[in-house]
Amino acid sequence: MKKILLFLFLIFPSKLLSHEVDMVEHMFGATNINAFTGNGGLTAGFSEKGEITVLRWPSPGFYDHLNYFTPIIPVDAGYHAYDLTYMGAKPNMGIFSGIKVGNEVKWLRDLPSEQSYIEDTPIILNRFSLNGKEIIQKAFVSPYTDVLILHYEVPQETGSLIFYENLAPCNRKAQYLPLLDWYDDENNDFLSFYEDGLIFHMTPEKKDISYLEEIFSVPEIERKNRFSEFIEPFKRMNGVWFGIKGSKSPSSYQVGHDLMTKCPYSRMWVDEPLDAFVDARDGILKGYSVGGCQTNSALEFPFNEELTIIIAVSDSYYGVRKILDEIGSRAYDELERETAEFWKNWLSRTKNFDRFFRRTLISIKLAQDRNTGAIVASISTQPPYGQDWPRDGAFINLALDVAGYHEMVTKHNLFYRDVQRKSGVYPFGRGTYDMCYYPDGMPGGPIPFEIDETALIIWTLWTHAKFMKDGRDEYIREVQDTIELSAEALYGCYDEKKKLQCIANEDDNPFFTQGLQGAVTYYLAMKTAYEFFSYLGEKDKAEKFLMRAEEVKTGIMENFYSEDGFKGSYGEIAWLLWPAEIKDGYAEKMVAEYLLSEAERCLKKEYEGFAYISKGLLALALTHRDDYLTKLNELKEILINEVPTPNTMHLGEVVVIRNGEFFNRVAIPHIWEASLSLLFSTAMDAPEAFSPLKEELVKEGGCGCAESPSPSFPVILTFFIFIFRNLWKRKNS
Repeated sequence: MKKILLFLFLIFPSKLLSHEVDMVEHMFGATNINAFTGNGGLTAGFSEKGEITVLRWPSPGFYDHLNYFTPIIPVDAGYHAYDLTYMGAKPNMGIFSGIKVGNEVKWLRDLPSEQSYIEDTPIILNRFSLNGKEIIQKAFVSPYTDVLILHYEVPQETGSLIFYENLAPCNRKAQYLPLLDWYDDENNDFLSFYEDGLIFHMTPEKKDISYLEEIFSVPEIERKNRFSEFIEPFKRMNGVWFGIKGSKSPSSYQVGHDLMTKCPYSRMWVDEPLDAFVDARDGILKGYSVGGCQTNSALEFPFNEELTIIIAVSDSYYGVRKILDEIGSRAYDELERETAEFWKNWLSRTKNFDRFFRRTLISIKLAQDRNTGAIVASISTQPPYGQDWPRDGAFINLALDVAGYHEMVTKHNLFYRDVQRKSGVYPFGRGTYDMCYYPDGMPGGPIPFEIDETALIIWTLWTHAKFMKDGRDEYIREVQDTIELSAEALYGCYDEKKKLQCIANEDDNPFFTQGLQGAVTYYLAMKTAYEFFSYLGEKDKAEKFLMRAEEVKTGIMENFYSEDGFKGSYGEIAWLLWPAEIKDGYAEKMVAEYLLSEAERCLKKEYEGFAYISKGLLALALTHRDDYLTKLNELKEILINEVPTPNTMHLGEVVVIRNGEFFNRVAIPHIWEASLSLLFSTAMDAPEAFSPLKEELVKEGGCGCAESPSPSFPVILTFFIFIFRNLWKRKNS
């Protein structure tokens, strides 16, 4: 995604150029996630201060149902966001709680606090300090039910707790435009209401604002008198339904109209309910019962030692009501114990690995769609990384295979099988892939074909088979046609004159290029195809791909190598060593020394920031481990123990040096970055885990899928026009 934004430099102010390392945040706004929890469906991201800033369902990749975003105006807002209150988000955005003290509310996010996880679980723990008292907030999603559980503890009676939500239920997404569910919330939210001590917040499958006209047109007293008449028709509508329930009955409530996010129909209100956040400031909630268009709500609960709040989601009113009844009838301790036991059992294969390893595995598990097997790059909306990038996925798969979670890789690879194009012509040809995908298989990014991603899919589909002990033959049958189709597609995409891959997109670059990354991964794909067809016993095909691999290796040396080294980025050069394992024709020792030196300078804080440094470290660990053992171990300790977010142990796509410390930015938690670091650490501590990669398989003795359509140039152009239109709209509103 980073390189596609270079395109925008043509028209964005030059001051962005000084922030190239973390420029994605300057385009899409800063990421405000420090911890996350989920079950492969319902997924919640939390700020370091305990606010909910992302809430996705029914997948980690779509839709986001929270009215929350950090500013993208001015164009370098992402750079300054970390110095702003609430990172620049409007104060009524997100979900958070506060303690009523006298005639005011102390929001927990404004108090001194620390955040961590309960060990080896995605149960998020925040400890707040208020007037010498410690207030504890625990948060997690049940592994079995689509419910987010928030639990509060205080040593003694504190008075009351105010729970506030600004949901924006959404059921919209667009091909190639991953923006609608977070940047267009004024057109997502629809209706909320208070009933029987509960808050319900919904949007119907088919939204028509005329449904709300009569509710808008009468005063609140009449809305209450005619409540059933107004609300019963909505209960029969399917869509996205959230329900909120406390373990104690609320003492007051307010369903309000969001004053800080413009609603196109706000002038229709006769008796407009006050914004629930504004209403809560004095701790006295007015008791309005219905809100529409752009709405929020607050509940006040007695707070004596402990309180549990559950947020359930379903596709119907009756579905969400059932979850509230079932989960609400159970004790909190039972729910936490059940969740901790689930994760203890799931992690039981990893007893001999460190905390970072286990935390990364939990993150991958949370990022995998429970239905399709897709694994999103991050759950973040800013930048919108809730899609599956095959480039990322190939290495995430390897991390799972090394850790022994082969069934997750199989499911993931069958997703890649299903989204492969089965028809079309260059650059949308059969056997190719889009830039990235929503977890349901819809294309998510604007680039129709990235040659390095198609190449890496061939590699991961075959490499996974080497790690399998059970079901290998069946798996190979499942992906055989997929590998062959992609291999033939790449074989035909060739520049005979340069002995290189054809001109194409690579590494999320919106411009057609013919770079080293495309060349190295093309070589890897041809070499992998040779292994694959050799396994099948198809000697002629195998030799065809081997010859092409050798040709491309020659082309790489002729076009990218000189006595000064390779022309390419750090990661591209790293992939020469591994996974391509091109060993001859160049000064390998010089390349290894370069990779080590650059990694050391980054981790010794000699640069202002860095990204994907583990590409080089992993390549060195798998090819020159013994040559640089002491230095690599030293760098590993820094990378694993000092670079991740304190206590929650996540990585961003980018790390910058801030006040002399490592500071993660961009799409936290970034699953590929964490997976690369896991792989590097494992290659140093347990190199035998990679031994299946060297295995030569010997053979003993189609599916229905949603194909990816081919986007046109106007669609790609629309992606950028959409961004600029909305930037202009925000600036001039």
